Parts: sequence; C-alpha cells; structure tokens
Amino acid sequence: MLSVIFDSDSFFYAVSDINNNLKIAVKFQLEEDPITEIPRIIAEESLADHYYSAVNIFSRSSKFIFVPNAEYSYGTESTFIQNSFELTNDEVNVDLCSSERLNIIHAYPKAFQKAFHSLKSENNFRHVSLAFIEGISEDGIHISVTPYGTTILVRNNSLFVYYNQFQTETAEDSLYFVMLAFDQLGLDPERDKLFLDGTTDRKDELKELLKNYVVNISTAPGKFSNMSDSEDLMDLYLASICE
Repeated sequence: MLSVIFDSDSFFYAVSDINNNLKIAVKFQLEEDPITEIPRIIAEESLADHYYSAVNIFSRSSKFIFVPNAEYSYGTESTFIQNSFELTNDEVNVDLCSSERLNIIHAYPKAFQKAFHSLKSENNFRHVSLAFIEGISEDGIHISVTPYGTTILVRNNSLFVYYNQFQTETAEDSLYFVMLAFDQLGLDPERDKLFLDGTTDRKDELKELLKNYVVNISTAPGKFSNMSDSEDLMDLYLASICE
C-alpha cells in the first residue's frame, strides 16, 4: 500500500505490506513550485512503476473547514470555502469528504490533480483530518498530539459534532484547548471518555496534566507495527488504514 501526505512545503510517502509493516518512508521538503516538484519526485522514486493494493493521497492543506451535517446542504461547498479563507488562486478545486455524517471541505489548486496523475487517475484528495476519523466508533473526546499541534475531535450520541486543529507548543497549550472543548460542548470531565494518541513524549506529558481534570482517559498506541515513534509516520499510519 502506498500512502502519501502533501502540502505546499512537503511531500511524504510510505509503503507498507498487507500486515501493516512499514517497508519504506521518505520525506521531501519542497523548495520550489510543488506542482512541478511532486511529479519529479514521483518519477525519481519510481512510485508509479509498482502495483499497490491501494493508493491513499492526503492533503495537509490549512484551507479546510469542518461542517456538521446539520449545517451543510449539497452545493454549498464553494460558499463555505469563500467565507472561511482568503483564496487568491482562481483555479481552486473544492472537495467534500464525508464519513459518519461528518463533512470535511478543503480547497487546493487544480494543478495538483495533474501533479499526481501518474499515481492516481481519480484525483480526489482527502484531507488528512479524515485519517483521525476513520475507525472511531466510540463517543467521547478524541485527542491526537504531535509536535505539529493538537487535533481534537468529539463524537457524541454517535455523531461527530466537533473537529479542529490547533498549533500548540507545550502540553499546557494542548490542555487549554482540550478543556475549552469540554466547556464549549457541555461535556462532563468526570463522565465523558477521553481517548489520547500521538507521539509518545507529547502524549505522556499531556496525559499527566489531564489526570488532574479528566477521569476516564484511554491511550491509543496506533502506529505501523514495526515503526519508531514519529509524528510524520503517525500521520502516514493513519492515512494507510483509511478505506
């Protein structure tokens, strides 16, 4: 299986086998135009020359918005994007990714479709946020913390009601946003479950702080079965298990 995560500054790919053993993982910093650099990397790494059981391509674009089902109606994707972001490129594609009655809308230049053409003919790029959503079946507040920041997703009464990503530099920063979500959504720290995953050092540090406020805390060690701890590999692992 080939899993790719990209944004305007980086291109990161991993190949894993059917047992979820990581075979190779490589990250490239994009110094020039990603529209031209990405096809060059794909060619130089011979990524299109192999058969894969699946190819997952995820965008880590900052131009995305979470829209609960109650607020979404078909055909309003462009309006949500225009109202939420300052877009200077007229050639913008808008993708709607839905899972478990949750909608993630994100925007990216149309030229990215051509950049990935050799890998995938149906170029609908899912946002990496969906990697946190796939497989979640329990109600509660789900936290993923890495050096990139803190992701918070809340599932209540079998519905996803909240999703956001925050730039956080310390465990105290993460704690602030987690407790803010509890307060804003009317959750009960003594009753509602909290599920915590992410890179080991960040996760352990935040867990110690959360113990002072939240009663039910579970940790999830999800990763490739043979990989060392890494925030990039954590994202790629999550992407690799998305259907």
